[in-house]
Amino acid sequence: MASLSVFKPPRNIVTSSQRVVYTLHAEMNTMYATRQPDPEGVRTSLVAFERQKDAALFGCMLEEHRRQTHEWPELIAREAYVLPMSTRTTLEWLTLESWKLKELEICAVTNCLDVFLLSSLEGAREEIVVSGRLLSLQATDPDFYRGRFDNLFYR
Repeated sequence: MASLSVFKPPRNIVTSSQRVVYTLHAEMNTMYATRQPDPEGVRTSLVAFERQKDAALFGCMLEEHRRQTHEWPELIAREAYVLPMSTRTTLEWLTLESWKLKELEICAVTNCLDVFLLSSLEGAREEIVVSGRLLSLQATDPDFYRGRFDNLFYR
């Protein structure tokens, strides 16, 4: 499973958006992410879900893959993923975290990532169709990244 160590911004950030999204975590400070082909290389995106039930369903499918293969799936964005359906309805290894969308966007920019925002998972047990959009994010001030990299390098 592709996961990254990301640091969540402080909770006292005032945001204009009150929209809540959900992310999957394997452990503290790791978040489910996917890699996407890009003309300049490969971009990594945090995966967020608009609906809690979709996040739980996808998490159960990831866990079922781990049960069957003893490893997390390596997911690179493409037209179709093959993940087993799970009969379980609760998560065993993964946890769900809720975020205000603006806070997740700030977290993504701080960690030089995009956000793949999934709006729905629909379909039958044999096939699930995922709908969503990619939020390509970046800070407008280059000094933001310079300070961020200095902070990471000189810790």
